Amino acid sequence: MMKWLLRLETMRASKDRVRSLENWILLKERRVQGLRMELETQENEITLMMERLKEESETR
Repeated sequence: MMKWLLRLETMRASKDRVRSLENWILLKERRVQGLRMELETQENEITLMMERLKEESETR
């Protein structure tokens, strides 16, 4: 009986650990998504700056 209870507690702890890891992974995925969006924004800004510089150099 005692072994069975210990096993049940271990299973519960494992489920909690898995749930905790799943939440951690979700947080990391959201962080990566945010960083990708930030990078895309910076790439767009750089592209616009390059286009402006090109236009300025052509008008001179």
